[in-house]
Amino acid sequence: MPKKSSGTKPSKKILDNKKADAVSVSPNVVRTTKAKIVQPIKDTPVAKRKIVPEVRKTKLIVAERPTLPSSLPEILGAAGDVPKISTPVPRTGPAQPNSVLERMLNIKWSKFIPATKIPTVKQIAAMMMAHKKELMFGGALGGGKSEWLAMEALRYCDLPSFSAIIFRRQLTDLKMPGSLIPRIAGWMQPHVDSGVAKYSGDEHKWTFKTCYPNTDIPGPDATLQFGYIGEATIRDRYQSAEFQLCEFEELGQWPDDVDYLFMHTRLRKIVCPNHGKMADGTPIYVPKCPYCDTLSAIDVRLRSASNPGPAWMKRRFGIIPDPSIYKTRHDALVAIQEGHKIHWIGSNPERPFIASYLDDNPHLNAKDYKQMLKEMSEEERSRLEDGNWEARKDARFKRKHEQLYYLNAPPQYLKAFATEDPNDHVEPIDLKQCSYSFIETDRQGNEVVSDPIPLSSLSEIFTTVDTAVTVRQGPIDSQLKQKNSASVISTWGITHDHALLYLNLRKFRKEIPDLVDNLVQVNNIWQVRRNKVECNGVGVGTAQYSEAAGLRIEKIYQQSDKIHNSTGAQMLMRAGRVFFPANAEWLETAEDDIFSWTGLPAEDDDVIDTLSNASSELSLAAAPTYLLLLGNVRLR
Repeated sequence: MPKKSSGTKPSKKILDNKKADAVSVSPNVVRTTKAKIVQPIKDTPVAKRKIVPEVRKTKLIVAERPTLPSSLPEILGAAGDVPKISTPVPRTGPAQPNSVLERMLNIKWSKFIPATKIPTVKQIAAMMMAHKKELMFGGALGGGKSEWLAMEALRYCDLPSFSAIIFRRQLTDLKMPGSLIPRIAGWMQPHVDSGVAKYSGDEHKWTFKTCYPNTDIPGPDATLQFGYIGEATIRDRYQSAEFQLCEFEELGQWPDDVDYLFMHTRLRKIVCPNHGKMADGTPIYVPKCPYCDTLSAIDVRLRSASNPGPAWMKRRFGIIPDPSIYKTRHDALVAIQEGHKIHWIGSNPERPFIASYLDDNPHLNAKDYKQMLKEMSEEERSRLEDGNWEARKDARFKRKHEQLYYLNAPPQYLKAFATEDPNDHVEPIDLKQCSYSFIETDRQGNEVVSDPIPLSSLSEIFTTVDTAVTVRQGPIDSQLKQKNSASVISTWGITHDHALLYLNLRKFRKEIPDLVDNLVQVNNIWQVRRNKVECNGVGVGTAQYSEAAGLRIEKIYQQSDKIHNSTGAQMLMRAGRVFFPANAEWLETAEDDIFSWTGLPAEDDDVIDTLSNASSELSLAAAPTYLLLLGNVRLR
């Protein structure tokens, strides 16, 4: 009769003489070998692990797919050594010739960009500036803007935890044939079939499986999302989001920089879970840490692509006419309005602008594109083909009639207050100490500045106010071709010889109470006598609230269309009786609105309305000027 087991454990000697199957690396992979039985590596502390030597004849029996450790701290262990989990699998690189970009030009690339997509020289130049936080690409039709944005986003999507978002004003713009959603979907089809990439239509988001570089260790998924604004503000939609890359397609569709600047706050470096961050939020990256090596290589970037757009874009990226061709900016702008083609360059080294034109893109049929552009108006063709960032040739107000002066005042009075808090205290301007000086040009083209004249010599300082129809714009407005309306407060001075000085401009998209707060502040700063408020439509509310705030209001009701109403302003401009401050921060905003206006219903005419209402003040006093206009004589 066999003896019952006493319940004691077998001795070490018995185990040493017994053949058994040893478990190596993963509990799901069994290697048949003569060796000691050891615990699975997953359940054994790093300090007590023993690597079991393999014999020559090893039979690999795989019951199921190996389960890798879930985190790098588990792999690193207390001593910080990285045991060899399995043979490292190199990160899959792109096929030729794209791999040359990564090896020779130090440009990050990934397998998610098809090997058939060969970037242009301009696109390569933009990709080599990954260390620049901001960059804008394009400036003309057919320069490869959308293709560049897609490459720029996808070339980092093989890195763990990477998160990117691409914006358009409306979701329908992203879904149009040839736009980014269908374009990237075509590129991703092989990776969808292999299970590496997955698209969620509800979230408009791609998810990518990743591994840490040069290993087969899986990492957190990378994501690429498509965003839009719609009826909500960008702050409402994305106030808690974090991205490493944010892209704006057709940035020129944004009338101001509010959304663009807000997304600056959503850019974050990824923090290493082992080493954390410093007190100021800066991530701590330690050499030889697999997490740190990967995450530190991901630069936070804000990228945009656009055809020529509003003045705020030109100011932010320093986009100017090529100074090697024209002596002054004004000369270049006059040449543009007269139909001459000039090149634009970026002058801000911290925010590069890479200009790309149709001729820079060898992947397009330039002949067909140019034939299509010929069907457009000359102004639109010049804007899209030549990258013309300035006024149209058929504008109602001509750039060559623009007169300039210097406003000799402290910097706070030269700023654009469009985004300033109206409750901030600004001292009233000293009209006796501050002055203005007219700018003339001699026959040699040199600038001549007149003697300063005190602002106290002005016969009057007043404002003209145009109220925005609405501060929100939804999809229906875009479908109905509704314009982006803005509220405008223009401050003017009338000289003793009946010239009109443009002193200050505030242009913003805010509700009526905010508009009234700004108007009160303007009255206090510039010592305004009266305020002319256009009361057609919602302007009535502005006038009523302003009167309740103690301001002197003169209500205006327009009986004619905008073109007819602007006739007096056009005549004053041609006579050289309207002067713009050459040193004001807001000058380009005013110039863009005035010297590009043709009178079409969908155009931005808010500044035009304030100019037209201001010029009516001089219609009688400047009557002799209109008569002298035929003789090309200017009074001053």
